[in-house]
Amino acid sequence: MTDADDIDELHNHLRLLVFDQKHMTGRGLRFLREQTGLDEFSLAIFICVITSVYLMVGEDAQMLANAILTVTPILLTYVFPAEKPPTPQLLIYWSAFGLLTLLDSNFESESGYYFIKVVLLALLFLHPFDGADRILWHIRLAHSDEVKDESGIIPFTKEELSEMLQESKDRRSLPLGTPQTMKLNGVSSHVLRSDYSSSYDSVPEGKNPMLFNTEFRIQDQEGTSAEGLSINYSPHDLAFEPSKYLIFNAPYDFDNLTYLIRIRNTSTKYIAYAIKSNAIPRVFATPPCGILPPKQKCDIAVTVKKMDKFVEQLVQNDRLAFDYVFCSPETKQFKFKLLQSEMRRRKNIYIKYNP
Repeated sequence: MTDADDIDELHNHLRLLVFDQKHMTGRGLRFLREQTGLDEFSLAIFICVITSVYLMVGEDAQMLANAILTVTPILLTYVFPAEKPPTPQLLIYWSAFGLLTLLDSNFESESGYYFIKVVLLALLFLHPFDGADRILWHIRLAHSDEVKDESGIIPFTKEELSEMLQESKDRRSLPLGTPQTMKLNGVSSHVLRSDYSSSYDSVPEGKNPMLFNTEFRIQDQEGTSAEGLSINYSPHDLAFEPSKYLIFNAPYDFDNLTYLIRIRNTSTKYIAYAIKSNAIPRVFATPPCGILPPKQKCDIAVTVKKMDKFVEQLVQNDRLAFDYVFCSPETKQFKFKLLQSEMRRRKNIYIKYNP
């Protein structure tokens, strides 16, 4: 991922806030358009410019800044709860707001202080910055015994891997619709049954379909960028931890290495997903597909097989592609035909190696 990718992601998020009717900002701008005849983009630019100038030079900049920073989360919490960020992120926001507000008396004489204050707190939720998520992730790492110098990486123990594979077998033997609870590294993750398509019946018991079915392979003609955006479809309905890279540390010639990616459905709809790899059988994921209910999360085990000799040129382009789409609540099993939709999206996670 490059700086250009981050700029595109920021542009896409701002565009959604302006045009997407799921957001209160989008609905408010639509209402103003009907009243004034101006388009949403022009209204958004006008409001942002006037507000920014006043925050920098206005006499009551403190009142305006604190009003914006107080009213917005209150509206999201009590008036539009469907748009409310997760509670842990909100707690981080209020903590940051409180700390910055304590500094008001010391910096209010500085030109632009309140503008900077509003921008800094906005970056807690704007993509790709996601400051609240990053702070929360580091807090979790600080309270664990896992490696702390590789953000977003949690290795499995062999015992946890064995337990995970056994639970995968048990899930396939249960009736449809039976909810499961998978505990990894002490975290309980409620996931809907993540069965594979019935076309995988020939896959040996206990084997990962990703290693046998070509639909899990990234084809040469498939690009590395995400699908085109739709105004009615947020690119962050499915959140990832880590969000860009998964870094594997040496040694690579001792045993298979397995690290964790956590996916979280932040939307109010069910999501069907499939994970593809361009380096099968060297890099694969478990489970490779599934159905994720709203507001739920799932831990994905990503494995790099033992390499007798590490060749950087061979592995430098390794990546996983998460293809996902909304599906009906009645969907109990993942099938690839679910991805045959114009609304399908893709998220790439790049595999990095630290020899």
